[in-house]
Amino acid sequence: IGSLGGQVYLAHDRTELRCIVEQMDARPFICQEYISFSAGTDIRIYVVDGQPIAAMRRRSSSDFRANVGNGGTPQAYTPTEAENEIAVHCCNILGTQFAGVDLLTGESGEPLLCEVNSNAHMAAITSCTGVDVAGAIIDSVLARERQR
Repeated sequence: IGSLGGQVYLAHDRTELRCIVEQMDARPFICQEYISFSAGTDIRIYVVDGQPIAAMRRRSSSDFRANVGNGGTPQAYTPTEAENEIAVHCCNILGTQFAGVDLLTGESGEPLLCEVNSNAHMAAITSCTGVDVAGAIIDSVLARERQR
């Protein structure tokens, strides 16, 4: 539905929400709770073949979205065991061979699922972690093809 933080809106009340929904016209959209404690910050964990291979924290001081395309700054991050478990579990449930799993942080420090991206961009996470995410995906796809 959205990409790079585009088509992501923050409604402060029902009136703003109604206006946003009307602007969407017949296009599909998703509404989700705003986690104010995590505003401008998220964690992306890239999972390939059920294994977390790279993670970054993204922060924006000027926007509620942490996306790098909107000015968020990426930095390498070491996920907690709970964060890795959520990321892997989500990929297993969805049956994805690879995905970028975005997590927010709740007020008590608990990880909260924001979204799972089947086509998550790789440049920022590769740049800040040094992990060749694209190479890992290619290796995974080729290995599965060899098994056929």
